[in-house]
Amino acid sequence: MANNAVVMEEGLGEDEDLIKNQTKELMSNTCWLSYCLCCGTGCSNCCDPLFLGTFKFLCCEGLCSTAPGYGEDGCCNTLSKCCCLVNVGSFPPGGGGNDGVPCFACCNIRCGGEGGQEDGASKYEQLVRDTFLCSYCLCCGLGCSSPSDPLFLGTLKCCCLKTSFATSPACDEATGCCYIQSKCCCCIQALTLPPGGGKSDGIPALACCGVTIWSGEKGDADSDEEARS
Repeated sequence: MANNAVVMEEGLGEDEDLIKNQTKELMSNTCWLSYCLCCGTGCSNCCDPLFLGTFKFLCCEGLCSTAPGYGEDGCCNTLSKCCCLVNVGSFPPGGGGNDGVPCFACCNIRCGGEGGQEDGASKYEQLVRDTFLCSYCLCCGLGCSSPSDPLFLGTLKCCCLKTSFATSPACDEATGCCYIQSKCCCCIQALTLPPGGGKSDGIPALACCGVTIWSGEKGDADSDEEARS
């Protein structure tokens, strides 16, 4: 297995803060049809963006966003690492020009499709390069890597929908321990644990028909009363 030639950057990438801030603003401005403690649904404008969201389950955190239908990373691709197991897939075969994915591989002997350069490689490309590919044929394959650093890492793209995930602290006071906040067209869904989510996620604890009954944040009783009036 190859040694790391590039130090992988931490977190979910350069768009992490932007997507989280957009999601927080979206949740704050959502018309909640119903929300009770841990889960609820609402509605928003259909586009701009078409897809948006964040999710977290203890020490695994991820983002979801709208992406170009076809770009340097191809039309569809998947790369996921959980402990020492790595799953790789791409379409068209061989992936994009800078993802490090081959067309064929057996016992880490690779053929075709890799492209890219060692310098300036993304953390996903570097993970593919450092993985011992047990087998890979055209569009999918399996491999193994170091069981830690990171424990979880991955990305998935299907046409204009892109998702990425990485290892994170188990519980964040600002957002809670477990949550799903997602937008698809005009439909908004949210699930939080503990109830009411974190301190700054924009999600209420109780809401109905567009009215926030209880924000779930301490010291917000006055603002909740104003929202109902």
